[in-house]
Amino acid sequence: MKSSVKNVAITLVMALVAFSSYAQRGINPQWYTALYYSPSMPLGATSQYIDRTSLRGVSAEAGHFLGDRMSIGLAGSWNVYYKDAGSATRNIDNTVTVSGREFRYINAFPVMAKFNYYLGDQDGFSPFVGLGGGALYVSQESQIGGVALQNKGWQAGIFPEAGLRFALPRISLNLGARYHHGFETGKFAQLSYLSANVGLVWLH
Repeated sequence: MKSSVKNVAITLVMALVAFSSYAQRGINPQWYTALYYSPSMPLGATSQYIDRTSLRGVSAEAGHFLGDRMSIGLAGSWNVYYKDAGSATRNIDNTVTVSGREFRYINAFPVMAKFNYYLGDQDGFSPFVGLGGGALYVSQESQIGGVALQNKGWQAGIFPEAGLRFALPRISLNLGARYHHGFETGKFAQLSYLSANVGLVWLH
């Protein structure tokens, strides 16, 4: 799991660095890069597995303004969930039974293209709404009595978003919320959680 997580994180960082580097060449000054702190809360079927709000999350994105009111970009994030589920007994493949204290983990890595619409000008204060679509890499793990039961893979996903932007020269302060939804697959139940994004946006 660690190597898969590392590969996804490295790919995302390289894509954002390349995007930012291209934006700073001066070809078009209307680009942005952003970094957010992203605590989150599991919802729906996800909260049935882990019902704890997580303070471990980070988001980054880069994009291009299409005039004063719209932008397109690429967004990625990493949210981690953990729960001590207490004593448990599990039957594995109808052959082995394990007992012990159960620890549950979810690592979610959404990577999505996104569109934002701003309800005000690029200067000063303005609310915005957005929509993203793409995929989530999910790693779900239960550890019981020294035995790790792991499930990992990709889900198609979307997120609607809403927030507030306060623009300053060459930078803005953003506060927003995203509802992430990963569609059910043969390996995973649907994944759903609400994340807050608090951070800075740099304008190029």
